[in-house]
Amino acid sequence: MDDEPLVLDLVSRILEDHGFETRTAGNGEEAWRCLQQTHQPIDILITDLSMPKLGGRELIDRVMKKSRPPWIVASSGEDDLLKALVKQWGGRIYILAKPYGRRQLIEAIKAGPGQP
Repeated sequence: MDDEPLVLDLVSRILEDHGFETRTAGNGEEAWRCLQQTHQPIDILITDLSMPKLGGRELIDRVMKKSRPPWIVASSGEDDLLKALVKQWGGRIYILAKPYGRRQLIEAIKAGPGQP
């Protein structure tokens, strides 16, 4: 999930190139609806923290209340937001500072439980 279309498209293509099926959302409300409406479990959620309508942090708070939350990769260019997330969720999420590249994105995904 990212509100920057170019970032959203690039991340989606990188993940698809590595064999992942992707769903995209341009804001937090859209992502939350997608998570609620899907019949298949979502294994990984990648979200920017600064989002319109429903912010990434608020989305993460909602998602973490689910009985089986996905592995979450949270990205931001704002260190204060990332530090607050680490304090709140610790090792249950992966922090990915912007700007990041293909290698860092794949490392973030592989750091999750049950990932190759």
